[in-house]
Amino acid sequence: MWLPFQDLGVDWNAMGFTVFDDELPGLPARLRAALDDPTSLQARFARTTQAAELFTPAGLTEYVLYVMTFYASTAPGRFEEVLSNACVSGLLGREAVIGK
Repeated sequence: MWLPFQDLGVDWNAMGFTVFDDELPGLPARLRAALDDPTSLQARFARTTQAAELFTPAGLTEYVLYVMTFYASTAPGRFEEVLSNACVSGLLGREAVIGK
């Protein structure tokens, strides 16, 4: 599963829980166990606090520019093509803008 900010070292499972559809039945037990462990909750909260700036408008803007720069560097001269195939937002952009 790809989630934003992983490439910057954000460990989503260290802050909370990520689950696939087939894991949903076990989620309540995992949540109960986490809530019963104050030390674990404090550690999760501390990790979340460290990453909080990423979830602001400025942090998101910086991340988008970082990702776009990465994709631009992987295929010089083919930025639009690479970006349009990179993610769902690229697909939407291709259909709405590039496809015109």
